[in-house]
Amino acid sequence: MGVSDLWNLLRSEGMVREWNCETDGQLAQKAVAAKLEGKVVAVDVSLWTCQALMQGALVEVFPDEEARVVKVAFDRVSHPNLFGASGICSTACNLCMLLSAYGESITSQPPM
Repeated sequence: MGVSDLWNLLRSEGMVREWNCETDGQLAQKAVAAKLEGKVVAVDVSLWTCQALMQGALVEVFPDEEARVVKVAFDRVSHPNLFGASGICSTACNLCMLLSAYGESITSQPPM
């Protein structure tokens, strides 16, 4: 389960820094790398699992559902390595099953 309105709560406490990738791209990347270097980052793959199962473009390359999930989870968990951090996989719940049971679709992506 997530925290309701988490990003607004963090933003109101001054814990979120907004970056404009077009103007601050290299600066942002250096700042992130400096903060993450040598750290361990937990990546919640629940939403990424849903994305892997629902992303049509992946079906052409990975027709098997498990292969799509492994590919996307691996990409997301290994991403912190680009910043000198170690990624570990975590899951919060089986969100996909709940959403598919109610016919919902996922339209948002988690922040990077």
